[in-house]
Amino acid sequence: MADTMTLEPTAKEAAELQAEITHYLTEMRQLNELMAQDQKRIDALKVETRVIAVETRLLMESLQGTLQELSAA
Repeated sequence: MADTMTLEPTAKEAAELQAEITHYLTEMRQLNELMAQDQKRIDALKVETRVIAVETRLLMESLQGTLQELSAA
């Protein structure tokens, strides 16, 4: 049977590890919040793009109608 050896960190090492873990978790939460804000902005830009596309289509249709009227006159 193999001997099993466990290595326990010192109190100082454990505190340092805990501080690093806490730091990384805080950083991950902040990055997650930034990603959520970015996604909201992306979604808003998608909606704005769709609105612009519809407005552009309507303008093109209006211009085509005007051109047809002018060419018929």
